[in-house]
Amino acid sequence: MSDDDKAFGDALDKLIPKALSSVITEHSEHAELRIATPSDLAPLRASVPKHDFVVDIADWTLITLDWHPSPRSRQILIALFGYNTDRHCGWNTSQIVAYDEMTRCVLTKSGSTYRMVEERSEKPDLQRVCAWMHSHSAQVGKYLGVMHIFY
Repeated sequence: MSDDDKAFGDALDKLIPKALSSVITEHSEHAELRIATPSDLAPLRASVPKHDFVVDIADWTLITLDWHPSPRSRQILIALFGYNTDRHCGWNTSQIVAYDEMTRCVLTKSGSTYRMVEERSEKPDLQRVCAWMHSHSAQVGKYLGVMHIFY
């Protein structure tokens, strides 16, 4: 590897977030990313039955975007990140609108139902979180200085 290649690799590595807390690099007074807490999920609790067409997500994490720019009212957006066992690839959902702790299923704004299987991950795919922040679901990535990634 040449010195230029190493320097480029090192510079790129510095841009890629290493923790959820480092995804937002600008205007952090207006937003926070965190693993969803019980109080984040409480307003979404509902019955979400498991259907035959449910998609299973393994190695999952529920991520909260707490968006609170003044004078706008606070918005809590939660999405599911993990591994789609049918498609054998990383996955994230649109905004979750209902959460059922008993069935471990969620309903998304787009109308899809997902079931969280296996154990929760403490380490979400941060590049996928960056892409979600720029997606139609969140639309705040540029404002918050989030690394632009597109899947």
